[in-house]
Amino acid sequence: MELKQIKLDRADSRRGSALIMVVVLTVLLAVIGVLFVMASRIDEMASSSVVYDHELDHAVDSVVELISQRLTDDLMMGEWGGASFDYSSNNEARGDRWLATTEPRSWGDNGTPEDYTDDIFEWPHVSDISGDIGLRGWSRLIAGVYQHADANDVMNVPDQIIASADADGDGVIDSIWIRLPGVTTGRGKPVFVAVRIIDNCSMLNLNVAHTLAPGSEGRYLSEIDYERFLRGRDATPDIPVNLDNIRRARHADGTIDAIDLYHDNGIMHIENPGPDYTLFDISDELEIRNRFLLTSLFEARFERLDVANFTLDAGGNIYEALRIPRRQGFDSYGIDRWKWRLDPNNFDDTSGAYVDPANPLLDYAYRYDRRHVCTFYSFDRNLRLGVYPGYGYRNNEPVPPILDDAGNPVLMIFDPDPWAVCTNIQQYNLFPQDYNNVETRVQILKLLYAFRAYYLEKDSSDFKDAARRAAQIVANMIDYVDDNNPTTEGPFFQQLPDADGDVFDYGSQTNDNPTFINREVILQLIREVSKHLYGRPNMINIDDPPFARYDFGIDPDETIYGYERQPFISEIVRYETGGRSNYAIELCNPYASPNGAISLDGWQIKIGSAVYPLAPGDVWQGTLEVEPATTSAGSRVLGRAVIISNMEIFDDPGTPPVPIIGKAGMTIPNSDIVELQRPDPADLTGTEFITVDKTEAAQADHINGAGVWLASKRDDTEWKFTNAGSYSDDTTQTLGLANDIDLSGDGYQMPVADDNVPIGTLGDFEMVLTVGNDKSNDPNLTAQTVTEYVAAASDEGKIRTDVAPAGPPPYPLDYVCFVGRPEGT
Repeated sequence: MELKQIKLDRADSRRGSALIMVVVLTVLLAVIGVLFVMASRIDEMASSSVVYDHELDHAVDSVVELISQRLTDDLMMGEWGGASFDYSSNNEARGDRWLATTEPRSWGDNGTPEDYTDDIFEWPHVSDISGDIGLRGWSRLIAGVYQHADANDVMNVPDQIIASADADGDGVIDSIWIRLPGVTTGRGKPVFVAVRIIDNCSMLNLNVAHTLAPGSEGRYLSEIDYERFLRGRDATPDIPVNLDNIRRARHADGTIDAIDLYHDNGIMHIENPGPDYTLFDISDELEIRNRFLLTSLFEARFERLDVANFTLDAGGNIYEALRIPRRQGFDSYGIDRWKWRLDPNNFDDTSGAYVDPANPLLDYAYRYDRRHVCTFYSFDRNLRLGVYPGYGYRNNEPVPPILDDAGNPVLMIFDPDPWAVCTNIQQYNLFPQDYNNVETRVQILKLLYAFRAYYLEKDSSDFKDAARRAAQIVANMIDYVDDNNPTTEGPFFQQLPDADGDVFDYGSQTNDNPTFINREVILQLIREVSKHLYGRPNMINIDDPPFARYDFGIDPDETIYGYERQPFISEIVRYETGGRSNYAIELCNPYASPNGAISLDGWQIKIGSAVYPLAPGDVWQGTLEVEPATTSAGSRVLGRAVIISNMEIFDDPGTPPVPIIGKAGMTIPNSDIVELQRPDPADLTGTEFITVDKTEAAQADHINGAGVWLASKRDDTEWKFTNAGSYSDDTTQTLGLANDIDLSGDGYQMPVADDNVPIGTLGDFEMVLTVGNDKSNDPNLTAQTVTEYVAAASDEGKIRTDVAPAGPPPYPLDYVCFVGRPEGT
């Protein structure tokens, strides 16, 4: 019995084990199944993630491609705002829709300068890469703390534009979400992007900025004074060495180059300045571009204590940059702290920053953020559009270039590349500068046609008028850059026969005379350039009927003269003594040494129909010249000379104040005009003259009135002596001295560099006059002078090139560009 019971127990045990095994296997299979399902789900999720990442990459690539297209269009074709200049605006004809304003504009402090929480700042223009923002009038945006929109709201709003955004991640709205055109997710959902594009050329480039010397004319790209941007110990007067920290950091051995050496050796080779320089690099740029007003914990080279720490990342004090991660406590991040650093009133301690003596923490002076308006990378060079109305004109209609029988061009002065027409009119690779060569004349001919095309397109003027204006500015450009050494050969100096025996005769034009351009000069240019480019010099003769339609536009009796240094009539005087009238004419010279003195040898004074030649024998004191101006403490004292009819004009004839030129018998009758004339360089007989300045008839009437001393004077301050209409009549002579009058009316600088340095900067180009002293072939007409052009000018753009004129295109820089490197690039 006992044995049987044992067997029964074993049998029951086996059945229980089997049941447990079934349960375990079932659970195991369930777990495996669940794991399989989970693995499948993970694979599905991974696949979806890959698809999502791919779609996101595609969306990002689409945005980058769209931005690239906008920038390319702007650079090469002038679309979306024009290629002449960058300007953030929704106006297609004037600005760039894709370009956002660099910093916001304050609407005011609501009368509480100590409280920034109620201030309002506005972005005048946000980036618009699709055009939808501008169409809806959303180009302006109020800056404030960004609140993320609900994702469901973002995806369900049907409109293309849905909400404000924070594109740079500093916590403040600065852009607008737009629906990316033509891009959706795999499930058909739209893709929205927020873009902010700013112009680094609107910032201070600390790799370039060097100094701004007194009297700077903007010759060097590095003539920028960064010292005004420094603050704290970086600008402490008793540690002047700190002012040089940035300059020192850019040089490998810690020395400081003079501005010209740094410009030539460093800036002109900015991509690879060589081992002598350690310019700030992309790591510095990435740090300074980090968000908008936020700095990271990473310390770039420019942020070091021995460079510009207190200016650009003043860690730990009240001027420090806002940081990532944002700090808590007193320095907790808020929109008011952001606004502190955008208010230009807080730039220094004299800009009107709010100061509360009882609460120094509310002293906002120096808290303006320097980082967001500084950069280490900015490249800006205008490229012309490369599209011209044509090379020749017939009834103002463009005609094609001249072709030979094989269809090859014989005269095609424009290359297809967009940088072909540059303002340099000198051969760069020759030193000393020698531009009496064919390469220079190729460039001069290109400039003539380019400016003619600009004036035709801009003013819809007759092509002959456009040709005259083009010839004037090109002649002025030549005279601006040459030297005034009469023994130096200019670009139109007498040519010798070339290897084929051809002579291209431009006349003997030396550098101490105004350049002249006439029909014959341009005919020679066309012939020589055609031969140089295509080997066909004698096929081009626009005087032959088949080629007449290619005439540039200057008539046979016209000559256009460049503007060269000249004196100006600053005063005329009559002195009555012993029943005899003595007359004097004062000339002033605004040009300083070196080469500042202006010789009057061969010049003459014309009064009415009477002519008074000036010759070395007429000199009573000094030489036959107007002495140069002198400069002292930033001011310029004009040089002067006086032409007199008799020494009795001076109270003390033994000590005349300036060089005296005597012309016995010289009178200034009533209503006569006094003309200062220089020899005509285009006249080989030596009998023709150009009037370079003149008085008005009413001035002669005044000095011939009743009285012992009578004078008519121009305002000789602020270049107003260049304005023929800016004069005053009185009874006090100031011959040889400052006229001491202050009159209304403008005067304009008429610089002539005469330094043999090419026009490679916008500053140089803007200095060149667009007017000159005319010469009339009609003896009954008085030619117009530059001083009369100034008197009639409503603004400076009437006598000089306005590179960004109001109104729609074209703009001058659509037609010409600049070169800045020795190799001419």
